[in-house]
Amino acid sequence: MPPGSIINQAAWDLFNYNRTGILASSSSRTNVFIRTKFQPVNDSRPDIQVIIGTPNGTSLWTLAYLLQPNSRGRVILASRDPTDAPIVQMNYFSDPASHDVNTLMEGIRRVNQIFSTAPMHNSGFHSFSNLSDDIEFKNYLYGNKSSTANSNSGDHFTGTCKMGIDSMAVVDPRLRVRGIVGLRVIDASIMPFITSGNTQAPVYMIGEKGAQMILDDNNSTGTSAASSLHRSYNFSIVIIFYLVFYISTLIKQH
Repeated sequence: MPPGSIINQAAWDLFNYNRTGILASSSSRTNVFIRTKFQPVNDSRPDIQVIIGTPNGTSLWTLAYLLQPNSRGRVILASRDPTDAPIVQMNYFSDPASHDVNTLMEGIRRVNQIFSTAPMHNSGFHSFSNLSDDIEFKNYLYGNKSSTANSNSGDHFTGTCKMGIDSMAVVDPRLRVRGIVGLRVIDASIMPFITSGNTQAPVYMIGEKGAQMILDDNNSTGTSAASSLHRSYNFSIVIIFYLVFYISTLIKQH
């Protein structure tokens, strides 16, 4: 263990005793949400998420995530064979106006501001001195012309089967795939827009809501069938009653 590390024997003892303390928490201990100048005036959502972690108690790692990208990827069928993996095109930083790159650069500048404060310097942490201008930042971001080695996805993929009522919607507001009976999509792919932050909690909500929709629709179908059966049963009783009445009348006449 590094000298002065908060992950010491006492931390191990506490975790082994009752599963609490520093070892029971995530290394991503701090999240900062930022609304940059590139976010539209009428949109109050943050567009940058900064995650600050402590892997060993003496150092920090920092990630800046773009929350509202303008670039759009594609998922394309590779062939008619359903066993063939689809073609996934991420298209990172492909928006013509460079909105995504500029927003992410602004996020990194904010991170630099945090690490340039006196408390950070007094604790031995420093900002990215080699990212002082846009050219240096873009060289770092893109790495070279064929890769973006210093940038990657947060793996919060969404929106490939969006919900809606327009012509581009894959599922309707009850998450049913349009044109196919008995098939629903219930996951992050139905989001028309990505949430401003981690998608795990919204996916829990989508799962709960989708499950309730299935139950409600099944109960509604069952109730309708039972109601139809009840009406048919009542109608049969009425017919039998009139038949009995008619036969009784004939018997009395004879």
